[in-house]
Amino acid sequence: MNIWNYNMKSSKTIFFTIIFIMLSINIFPDKPEKDETIILPSTYGWYAEGKINVSVRAWIFELEENSILRKGFIDLLEFNFENAGNEEKKIFEERIRYFLADNHRGKDIIINIMGEDHLLSRTAPNGHSLSVIKINDQKKPDYNNYSKNFYTLPGDEGTKTFSGTFNIISQKGYSIISDIDDTIKVSNVLDKKELLHNTFIRKFVPVRGMPELYRKFEKKGTAFHYVSGSPWQLYPAIHAFLQDEQFPAGSVELKIFRLKDKSFINFIKADQLPYKLNSINTILNRFPQRKFILIGDSGEKDPEVYTEIAGKHKGRIKYIFIRDVGMIDENSPRRKAIVKKSGDTKIIIFKDPMELEPYTLSL
Repeated sequence: MNIWNYNMKSSKTIFFTIIFIMLSINIFPDKPEKDETIILPSTYGWYAEGKINVSVRAWIFELEENSILRKGFIDLLEFNFENAGNEEKKIFEERIRYFLADNHRGKDIIINIMGEDHLLSRTAPNGHSLSVIKINDQKKPDYNNYSKNFYTLPGDEGTKTFSGTFNIISQKGYSIISDIDDTIKVSNVLDKKELLHNTFIRKFVPVRGMPELYRKFEKKGTAFHYVSGSPWQLYPAIHAFLQDEQFPAGSVELKIFRLKDKSFINFIKADQLPYKLNSINTILNRFPQRKFILIGDSGEKDPEVYTEIAGKHKGRIKYIFIRDVGMIDENSPRRKAIVKKSGDTKIIIFKDPMELEPYTLSL
């Protein structure tokens, strides 16, 4: 055999071996491992075609506790918080760790939900998986915001079990879709330095009166969806905030953000309008018989998003509530534009949540 033919055969063998290894990543299942963490964000279920449908997101990653990248990034950001106290630095290190996690792609996660095992879609490079699970419900009761738990099944030996919750929402009734930053949580989005501090080194603080207002709506049987432009890396802190401040349980929808790829640039530059329109439209389309109340603030694009939604889903948006944090003066062109665009939907721009209490009585 001449050396050329031998080298050609050898090269082909190496080439196809590499291709096989690369394909194997997607062909063969890769179960969760013992050092990995899985987050199952709060979500919701709805009735369609005689089944309970549940939107399930899973995020799988490994926390990098001692990596050089993690230490360097923390040192870099701590430069911006040089006057922070010990408690603030502790908060910072806890929140930043999820931004520096090693996301794991190609993972097959199995969950048990309402007594049935379901394989979720394989995780993407960002470690996220999004699936719609369909469950046969023989009893078919008319659940109204009825809470259920679900959990992961063990992968390799020594892996932990992780759990999540979802609310089964009835076909008819009222739902609130709420923003988070500067709507129910003090963020000061219009002041970038304050936003940075409120996001990374300070305990999350509720907007005064909002937890109480939301609980009054909850007593009327209202379901809740929290849709925010904050990144998923803040979900653990946001979830704890909602629980600690006793906001009503509900689904949480945040934005994909990944340091390692172009979504970092996209996230910083992104207009919230397309993301929120898509997220909110998805919810409304899944509940065609329910009425909605949209609650946000004037700091970014909530007024424009909500009035566009109201125009698309005529007769289904009962109220739009906008918390006034600036940029929406009484006689400003922006204010006139959104009031005009809201059409038949009543829009209330408020400073104190007490102004909205009479509307809790009309449901």
